[in-house]
Amino acid sequence: MSLYKISFVILLFVIPTALTAQVNIGIKAGANYNFNGFSSDSLNLSLDNAVSYSGGAFVRVKIKKISLQAEGLFLSRKGQVSNAGVNKNINFYSFDLPLLIGYKIMDLKVLKIRINAGIIPSYTIKNLGDLDEANFEDSFYSAAAGVSLDIPLFLFDLRYQGAIGDYYSLQHINSSTTLTNSLLTLSVAWKIL
Repeated sequence: MSLYKISFVILLFVIPTALTAQVNIGIKAGANYNFNGFSSDSLNLSLDNAVSYSGGAFVRVKIKKISLQAEGLFLSRKGQVSNAGVNKNINFYSFDLPLLIGYKIMDLKVLKIRINAGIIPSYTIKNLGDLDEANFEDSFYSAAAGVSLDIPLFLFDLRYQGAIGDYYSLQHINSSTTLTNSLLTLSVAWKIL
């Protein structure tokens, strides 16, 4: 089957679905509580967590009880790593692209509640902390799950973002040290559309 025929068949399914779908577009901002973690073969590390912030935009497509949501967020990630009494600040920025699927579990007319889950690719942008820039990964992943409260014009999200990959990797002669970052995020969004 040719590419044109496949595209035509897909459009036959997508157009009726799109006509019945509702779309929300908006901006959002939030606060994050960072859970930094590590794995080290040789260093005796301790990590302190910190509060950071996020902001960006979202698009959500709702079809009956199901929703698909894509976001573009700038995140600040913070903390402190200690080794043998030496403290180093963790402070870097990432651009995250959450891709979430949601299911509406309650509809009270002016209040709707959804549960959400998905995957979040993160791209490291800038390091402002004390960790060596060369050891940061260009990208890493997280899995996300949470709940959303929808009221007219506003959307409130509580989400846990669990690290799947490392954002920092340091190779020693016979060992390695890696750092991970998970987040608990509370955000509010303004639905422009």
